[in-house]
Amino acid sequence: MAIGDDAVAVNAGALNHLFALQSPTPGDLSPDAWTTVDDMVWGEIKAVSQRESLRFGVPLSEGQFVITVYWRSDVRASYRMTEPDSDRTFQILGYSDPTGALEQLDLLVVEVL
Repeated sequence: MAIGDDAVAVNAGALNHLFALQSPTPGDLSPDAWTTVDDMVWGEIKAVSQRESLRFGVPLSEGQFVITVYWRSDVRASYRMTEPDSDRTFQILGYSDPTGALEQLDLLVVEVL
């Protein structure tokens, strides 16, 4: 990126959360069958929304977040991000390259609490 460009580059200092990128294990339909694609993905996490509801009479709380990582081509909406240090799990709902410069990837994720 040249000096003076209007596009915003990834702020490496903001990528201070360590995540693991996981994919569903092929051929295994068990809900706990995940394969780690990369266990050293640094990212920034920002809260987008929080909601509470009842599902089948059971209280449910979920939060939506945007996790920003360096751009990569191997992310799919069926994947998830985990935060090994805290046992948090974020299901990827969608992703985008906000600048089109292949520098960062914003992942829209949901965490069910």
